[in-house]
Amino acid sequence: MGVSRVDGTDGASSIEEFVAEISKLKGVKLLSKARAFNTQRFVDSLRGDGFSMAEIKEIFLAFTRQFAKTGQRAPETGAFNLYQMAQLDPEARRYLKT
Repeated sequence: MGVSRVDGTDGASSIEEFVAEISKLKGVKLLSKARAFNTQRFVDSLRGDGFSMAEIKEIFLAFTRQFAKTGQRAPETGAFNLYQMAQLDPEARRYLKT
């Protein structure tokens, strides 16, 4: 199952592949990829390719965790409020500065 891309990225086809790719990102590349993915259009594309909402949430949690691990503030705009997700996720909160 390859995800039909709406954002020009190469195709991860499983949650594990998404998480692995996201874990390599930092700085501008992390922010850019998060903004490209965090659209209703991309979420709809994932749903059309058979991903469940729970799986899609895991992709976005991987972004929030990577933002926290790299000391970057997650964006608040898009299909998901990644900043709020980071505040609510126990794993991401371990890395957030208080």
